Amino acid sequence: MRDYPRSRDDDGTWRVEMPLRGRQLLACSLYNKGSAFDDLEREAFGLDGLLPEEPCPIAVQAERFYENVCRKNDPLERYIGMAALMDRNEHLYYRVLTEHLEELLPIVYTPTVGKAAQQFSHIFRRGRGVWITPRHRGRIRDLLRAIGAEGGRLIVANSLTRYII
Repeated sequence: MRDYPRSRDDDGTWRVEMPLRGRQLLACSLYNKGSAFDDLEREAFGLDGLLPEEPCPIAVQAERFYENVCRKNDPLERYIGMAALMDRNEHLYYRVLTEHLEELLPIVYTPTVGKAAQQFSHIFRRGRGVWITPRHRGRIRDLLRAIGAEGGRLIVANSLTRYII
């Protein structure tokens, strides 16, 4: 993730300088709030006309998404839905996850993530993170530097993934 300059207002509120505008901002899951951008934000970030006219609070979006994910009976389908949400809008993803942590943690982590790893080639939608394989042995530092991932931390290591064609 790119670091953007930060500063504090006189009242101590942190501000982040956001160089992304319009479609670029909506495509960046870390900063995209979907239809929760208010009218002032839409104007400031060049989002006018790119979102439904009425702003929709993130709480309402979270409720709607949770209802939709609950309609899926298969845990792997729920996992895919949650992963797709994370790819679009991390604010909403973490809102839904924290509000329903006990129910959704087994979906986004153990045990469902194991099934997702086994089905990886069937459910892959978008690259997220870094794949380091035995082929990279001796070149891991160069690989991380080349993709701009220096200073990152490894969160999950998985040796279960099988590529099924």
